[in-house]
Amino acid sequence: MSLLPPRPQPSDVFASSLPWRVSAALVGLLTSSCLVCGCATTGEAGETLARKRGPSVAVRSAPARAACPSSRNAVVVDTNSHDLRLCLRGQATARYKVALGHGGMGKRREGDAKTPLGRYRLGLPRASVDGFHRFIPVGYPSAAQRSKGYTGGAVGIHGPNRSARFAGSAANTAADWTLGCVAVGSDGEIEAIEAWVRKHRVRDVVLR
Repeated sequence: MSLLPPRPQPSDVFASSLPWRVSAALVGLLTSSCLVCGCATTGEAGETLARKRGPSVAVRSAPARAACPSSRNAVVVDTNSHDLRLCLRGQATARYKVALGHGGMGKRREGDAKTPLGRYRLGLPRASVDGFHRFIPVGYPSAAQRSKGYTGGAVGIHGPNRSARFAGSAANTAADWTLGCVAVGSDGEIEAIEAWVRKHRVRDVVLR
C-alpha cells in the first residue's frame, strides 16, 4: 500500500478548505479499510462500521439549510450537506464534514444502516470500544420513538476507523460508510467536538 498523506491538524474554524470531491482511488481506499477492520461485539458496534453489509455510498453535496435553527446550544448535523456544526447561542462556531449511515436517513429499525433524524440528548463522551477513538452517544431512540416501535441503538458521533485514520478528513468522509452513526474525518476533529461539548455542557444534537 502506498504512503498516505499526513493527518490534518485539528481546527476550531470552518473546514471549508478541505477538498470535498476526492478521487475514486481515495474512496476505494476508505472502503477497503472499513471492510477489513474488525469491531467488538459490545458498545457502539451495532450501528457503526459497515463491514461486509454493503458498499459505501458516495456522498452527494446538497445546499445547506440554516446553520443553527435556534438560539440553543446544540450540535447540528445537516444530512443534506453532510455538515456537523457546533452551534453556540444560535451561531455556528465550527463546521466539520461527516460520513453517515450507508443505508440512508430516517432510522427506524435495528440493522437498517440508517442515521436517525430528530432531536436527541447527547451522552457523556467516552473512549470508543470499537476503534473509532472517541464516541459521543446519541439518545436514539427517544422515548416517543420507542413507544412507536423504533428499534436499534448504540448510535453516536465518533472519529475515523483506526485503519483509515491517516487517510485524511476528505477521504474519510467522502462516502457514507457507517451503520447509522455520524463519523468525522480525523481524531483531531472528534477531540475538538468533545472538548466543545464538555466546555459548554451541550446536551442536545439535532439531525435533520
